[in-house]
Amino acid sequence: FFSNPTQQTITKIKHLLDYAATHPNATICFHRSDMVLWIDSDAAYLVAPQARSRVGGHFKLSTTPNNPIQNPPNNGPIHVESTLLRQVVAAAAEAELGAAFLNAQKACPMRQALQDMGHPQPPTPLKTDNSTAHGILTSLVKQKRSKAFDMRFYWLKDRIDQKQFQVYWRPGTQNMGEYVTKHHPPAHHRIMRPKYLLHLTHSIESMRGCVSPIPAQTTHKGHSTDLRHRHLEHSVPFHASDGVSQRRQNSNLIS
Repeated sequence: FFSNPTQQTITKIKHLLDYAATHPNATICFHRSDMVLWIDSDAAYLVAPQARSRVGGHFKLSTTPNNPIQNPPNNGPIHVESTLLRQVVAAAAEAELGAAFLNAQKACPMRQALQDMGHPQPPTPLKTDNSTAHGILTSLVKQKRSKAFDMRFYWLKDRIDQKQFQVYWRPGTQNMGEYVTKHHPPAHHRIMRPKYLLHLTHSIESMRGCVSPIPAQTTHKGHSTDLRHRHLEHSVPFHASDGVSQRRQNSNLIS
């Protein structure tokens, strides 16, 4: 990318810097949960040059899934996938299967890491908004053609049979992986920001669940000490613009 820069590279970098300057306090809030991995998977068909499709994935930790699966409480993402399918696929359903395949591959080491840390994982819920892909993976639809499906993506079907993943369908408006698969106008970004980032209409300290509302106290020397920043409760806000200093500050406060 940087070894052969072009004028288009400069334009993209300026666009990114303008966005960062306009929104300098991007904040992700992580809430306490059951530490169960959830995935929202999506694909945008034929949106990239040379007839390529773009894959999106939104990974988060949330509650233990019920039966039937319901959308879990939202939580900050632990990983966001946005990449291109290298293969040129022949149908939107094939692109969705490819997205589910790539996201499931990313999830395998995450599942193992969570289990090693003492958080048992049920079959990981994997959401898709394509009914054909959902039907093929759950054996509700009998697929009769396209051996490419078999060669590339039936790895995921084997993992579903092994109870590592559970694929379920929800409409695209409820799929958080859809946002990173397409180019959007500025108005759409402004609408979607509160869905993915902590909406700072008030100070972080006043947000319920982020910092406990402990009042200021007076020391024996008469100095006022505000203890609100020393008691973190259900969730820890993370500032994307200053991640290192924020993590160091939270570490010092907890210790």
